[in-house]
Amino acid sequence: MKKVFLLSILFTLNMYSVKSQAVCSPNELKQIAVSFLKWYFQKLEETDFDFDIVKNWDTLPKSPKKIYRINFNEVDKYIKALKSSGFLSDTYLRSVLKYHKIQDSIFVKYQQYEDIPIGCGSDLVLQRMEIDENDKKLENPLIINHEINDRISTIELKFTNNLRLMKFYFEKCENKWLISQINEPLDTKLEYHPIDADSTQKYKPRPVRIAFRIVNGKKEMIILKNKSKTELKKKKKNEAH
Repeated sequence: MKKVFLLSILFTLNMYSVKSQAVCSPNELKQIAVSFLKWYFQKLEETDFDFDIVKNWDTLPKSPKKIYRINFNEVDKYIKALKSSGFLSDTYLRSVLKYHKIQDSIFVKYQQYEDIPIGCGSDLVLQRMEIDENDKKLENPLIINHEINDRISTIELKFTNNLRLMKFYFEKCENKWLISQINEPLDTKLEYHPIDADSTQKYKPRPVRIAFRIVNGKKEMIILKNKSKTELKKKKKNEAH
């Protein structure tokens, strides 16, 4: 009877020990997130952390025969560089590859060959358009929210230097917590807007306004950058006179 009782105690202690090892504290997750961001900002300063992922972006003159395409050899190098940080899980790295596969299919569908390539308007990892020196000051972010489980956890941080909120998702891989997602899923960041619903014409980014006019009996598309509706009305009125 004593032997059974002792075995029961040892089993209970062992289960408690395993559970304790599986769950980490919010501060530990915060440290992982901050360490990754420090690594990433440092890499952005290095000349070898530069990847020509979009083919034909720098090609001149622009031509419909040279649409943008994804260079998957460069994507592979980019993913390997991210993996070398030691902070990202395979789930995150697969999402990067998926992002570029979708991006490439959009280039093909809408035949984009000029302007900023779809999906290249912001930093992919940080999901923001501009990065300044304040972003790199990562001291003592506030933990706004967290949810910690045995295998999957999340933490939301507020960086006091720029008042930005960032949400990090983690998964436990071989007894190590790794980042599986930052903020929103990457593929939700791919927005594309064809000229009209039935068109396979080239893509035009959202900041570019599109209008049409009749020239010699044919409808001709014109690009009106940064023109308001009032300015368009004035332009039409002047052309009528």
